[in-house]
Amino acid sequence: VAIFIRFNRIYIYFKIYYNILCLEKDFYKNKNEIGYLYYLLGYYTGMFYHPANGKDIGLSFLKKALTITNDDTVLKEIMVTITMLEGYP
Repeated sequence: VAIFIRFNRIYIYFKIYYNILCLEKDFYKNKNEIGYLYYLLGYYTGMFYHPANGKDIGLSFLKKALTITNDDTVLKEIMVTITMLEGYP
């Protein structure tokens, strides 16, 4: 069961990243969607996936999302997640 759960976490990461790559072909049209997907990557990498330096990797995705999205709701969620991750040791 643990192997299956780990596989699903890895699968989610690559599925989200693949969607980012597809949407970046028309970056300006898809800016908010791309920003939201970077937020998801940062959230899952920093909070759940826990690779080596997961907190730092998650924060880098979240900061990238901040520079991309214009959606106020997503911006608030990004800031909350950054605050949570920066509070971790």
